[in-house]
Amino acid sequence: MTIRVTGVTENKYLIVRQGRGKPEAHIKKDGVYTFKDNNLYFGFSVSVIGECNVTITQLPTSILKDFSGNKHDAYLYGFKGKLNSGVGIYAQDFKNWNYGSAINNNISTKSYNKFHIVKKKADNWFGFTIGIPKNNYYNQSYKLKFNINKKIDDIKFNIVSTDGNLITTSVYSVYINDGSIIDVPIISEEIFNNKEETNIYYDFGTNKDIEIDIELIANYPNQLCYDGKSYAITYGLPILTDYTIIADRTWFKDKVKTWSYFIDKNKAFVFERTSNGNNFSAKSFAAETSIKLEETNVSYQTKTSYNGNIINYHSDQSDNDDRLVIGSTKDLLGYQCFIGCHRDILLFNRTLTEYEISWVKNNLMCIEQQKPDKDDILKSLIVHYNVSKQGADNIKATNSLTDYSGNNRHATCKNFNWSNTEFVDDGKAMRLNGNGNCIVGINMPQLDKYTVIAKRRWIDKKSENKWFCSLGNGDYTSASQSLFWFEGGLLSNVFYTYNKGYKNPIVLPELISIQSSDDYNGLHINSSDAI
Repeated sequence: MTIRVTGVTENKYLIVRQGRGKPEAHIKKDGVYTFKDNNLYFGFSVSVIGECNVTITQLPTSILKDFSGNKHDAYLYGFKGKLNSGVGIYAQDFKNWNYGSAINNNISTKSYNKFHIVKKKADNWFGFTIGIPKNNYYNQSYKLKFNINKKIDDIKFNIVSTDGNLITTSVYSVYINDGSIIDVPIISEEIFNNKEETNIYYDFGTNKDIEIDIELIANYPNQLCYDGKSYAITYGLPILTDYTIIADRTWFKDKVKTWSYFIDKNKAFVFERTSNGNNFSAKSFAAETSIKLEETNVSYQTKTSYNGNIINYHSDQSDNDDRLVIGSTKDLLGYQCFIGCHRDILLFNRTLTEYEISWVKNNLMCIEQQKPDKDDILKSLIVHYNVSKQGADNIKATNSLTDYSGNNRHATCKNFNWSNTEFVDDGKAMRLNGNGNCIVGINMPQLDKYTVIAKRRWIDKKSENKWFCSLGNGDYTSASQSLFWFEGGLLSNVFYTYNKGYKNPIVLPELISIQSSDDYNGLHINSSDAI
């Protein structure tokens, strides 16, 4: 048994007795405690002079495990483990269906999502094998998978309806064999509403002895699905002064008609709330901001941002609860509940940078990453300069950098004195001295969007009027006429990057740096109308 205890102190503690003559356990601190079943007497008591107010809450046995290592498991309330409440969404509940007379009921089994059908006699038709009460048939499309214990000719699988005279009408018919996966369509309203017959049936066209497994394939497999009456609570979380929350979740907005919450940590944040399924908001330290719901599966919020968009927060408000509620609100636990599903949820005790958030998505979240199309990437490559591949001797001899993209946009090295040390790291890198030497590539195509990636290191960060690289048509004194000026400074030790003429302040990464049309190393950057 797992319990949550509140209201205890060192002097007013809870006594746990587990069998007569067994040593007592004393609980002197609020928290969550688990006790193993010892098949003996079990009970609680207090020994207090004066008043006490101790609350003991038995927690659910179903949990959402915390993989951070901090043991902050979430306890699951109201989940049914079938249909749209549990892991995956199932269109039907097989437990409410009935086996027909041709099935060996004593050895056949069924669960909410599986049938195991055994027919031992080969001398009679399989017949109407499974009866489905219409009031327990949820009329929607779904998938079935069949596994058959022996190799036989294709079996005709039917969904049939009968009238009052037991005249059958085939609703759906298909041939199956071992491993078949079929899509069962929505049954027509005319047949579904036939008042003369209260059941519809699964029928298998064979007269052979056979064993068949029928598996209902879930939508949103390996995701925890909430039906508007379920939620999860984590107890004993630290009190937060800052945070980042990232979740791989899906809102079923078409089913949300009233107040719904995805995640609430009282006063620290409310991560995605709606009153009608259309208008959404976020809260950060009790300040509410209207948001445009992130439609992709992965969404995040920090103290000051919802998916990169600024949100308000109150600096004079503080986190005041050790609970994290998923799928509801603390004000009315079990009400105003989320309708949707989620995979990963990660909570951090500080604001992560955009770059860090990107790393979390790619490395910590259980998301199958989309593999990039190598050919598509190479088609978009304009230039590729590689000092290590070309070698110092060749660069000195040709006074140029070879373009390894295949586009022959070789660059000229200007104002280099090859007699000095112009190469470092055993010739793997060129050193620019800040005294006029530069590398110039020409015949670049006119671009509207771009990505530039460089493995470089700033040695002297006295940045005034020093720039790493730029793309523009000529030697302009202003970045407003260039597609980008990538990393530089206008004031000492303060760095900027220009994106189509817009000056964005930046923090330099150490070795590898990336800039695109709207992003600098994971952080959004603005642009203007430069060409």
